[in-house]
Amino acid sequence: MCFMLYLGSDKHIPLILWSEKNPNVAFNNPVTKPKHFSKKNVYYVNSTECCGCGFRQKNDVLHPDFTEIEEKNKNQRQLYEHLSSFLSDENDIELFGCWAGSENDVTEKREINVSELLKEDFYFAENELVKVRK
Repeated sequence: MCFMLYLGSDKHIPLILWSEKNPNVAFNNPVTKPKHFSKKNVYYVNSTECCGCGFRQKNDVLHPDFTEIEEKNKNQRQLYEHLSSFLSDENDIELFGCWAGSENDVTEKREINVSELLKEDFYFAENELVKVRK
């Protein structure tokens, strides 16, 4: 089962297609759109693993797998860079992480500054809607 990460924005963001030859953080139109976004545009966020599993999750902080942490940190940095760019003309963006099949189950909400994505103790919690500010 895969961890899914979605992004909500009032502005249209450029679609970036995921490529197996050059796997990076990418944004595309989701098949399933979670219903709880307050933003009008929703995108699926790919990590280098093609799903959201390449972003830091709770277990990565509590019990790090040092063979994977470098790649997950790379994904976090790329996500930070993209979001910083998107936030240049928008006040906030929403992110939502969940396991496949639970896209409409919000259990937590929090607000962060975009720079918190780079902190070693930051992770995406299951079924949490995160408002990201400049």
